Amino acid sequence: MINPKLKIGDRVVLLDMENEENVTPGTWGTVTRISHVFGTTDYGVKWDDGGSLNLLSDVDKWDTNENRVNNGRKPIKGE
Repeated sequence: MINPKLKIGDRVVLLDMENEENVTPGTWGTVTRISHVFGTTDYGVKWDDGGSLNLLSDVDKWDTNENRVNNGRKPIKGE
């Protein structure tokens, strides 16, 4: 399952961020904030490359190694 629900402090890897080129797929980050706006969950993320762009639950794609392992898939390198 892509886009598992996240908690503050979770480590997340970006798979795809719509219309954004500043954070490349495969970049890891840490969730710093969670808000809900008009039915969309907005996760504030401090990316390991120094950026701090948010993940939007309705358009972006992410995963966690914990989620991958729990669902029988290979972990993503870099974490």
